[in-house]
Amino acid sequence: MTYQSCGECAECSCDLPGYCTHWATLNAGRFGPDSPLRAGEEPVTGGFFGQSSFASRVLATTRNIVVIDPDVDLVSAAPFGCAVQTRAGAVTQVLAPDASSVLAVFGVGGVGMSAVMAARAIGAGTVVAVDLSPDRLKLASELGADVIIDGGDTDVAAQIAALGNGGATHALDTTGAAPVIATAIDSLTARGVLAMVGLGPSTVPIEVAKLIGRGKTIRGSIEGDVNPHTYLPQLVRWHRDGQLPIEQLIRAYPLDRINDAIADAASGAVVKPVITFV
Repeated sequence: MTYQSCGECAECSCDLPGYCTHWATLNAGRFGPDSPLRAGEEPVTGGFFGQSSFASRVLATTRNIVVIDPDVDLVSAAPFGCAVQTRAGAVTQVLAPDASSVLAVFGVGGVGMSAVMAARAIGAGTVVAVDLSPDRLKLASELGADVIIDGGDTDVAAQIAALGNGGATHALDTTGAAPVIATAIDSLTARGVLAMVGLGPSTVPIEVAKLIGRGKTIRGSIEGDVNPHTYLPQLVRWHRDGQLPIEQLIRAYPLDRINDAIADAASGAVVKPVITFV
C-alpha cells in the first residue's frame, strides 16, 4: 500500500502522482461525514495516506495498491510504499548522480539509509553519510556509504569539499532542520543540487548570494517523483538482488506493542519499526 492520487489531474497525467492536485484531500485524513469509517453511527477520522494502515483492515483503491509477487516478504516490503520510495526516488529520479558524483546524505535514519542503498544500486560515485548517531553512521557504512561524517562537527562542509569536486555535486536533506539545510547548501560545489525531503520549520533562512554566486539549486521532492506502480516493483527487484537490504533496518512489532515501536524509533534504538498483525 502507498499513497492515494486521483489519476485524472494534470500531474497524475504526467506520471507524477505525488504532486496530485487533490493530494491533501486524499492523503491528509478525512474527517466528519467525508470519512470512510464509522464507529456505529459516528464518523471516525480515516483515510490517512489514502488507507490508514495502522489497522487490521483498510479501505484502499487500485491507485494506491501495488501488486507484488506472493513470495515477497511483506514485513521487508512494508516501508517501500513511503519512506523507501521517497528517498530512493529522490536519489535515482531527482538527483540522479553518476559515477563521477559526490552525493552527501544528511540524516541516515530509515529515510537516509534508503538513499544510501539506492545510490549504491545505481552506481553513484562517492556517497557521504552525515548524522549525529555513531551507530547509524556505522550501519550506513555497512550499507554502502564511502565516507561517514559526524554531523556535530563544525567543519562538515569543509570535510565534504576535501573529498574532491570542491564539494558535493548532489545532496539530500532528510532532516528538515534549518542548521542542517544550511550546512547542506554550504557543502555543495558550483551548480550543485540539494533535494529536500524532510519536513521541519515552515521557513528556513537562506543566503541568496550563496545560491546565485555558485549556481546552486534547491528543490523539494515528494514521494521521490515516482509512479509507485512502476517504481515499487523496481525496489522489489533491487531487494531480491541484494542491493536493497532493507531488512537490516527493520524490527517488527505486534500491534499491541505499537507504543514500544514508537518509543524505540524516537530514541534511535531501531531504524525502521514495522507493525505486524499476525
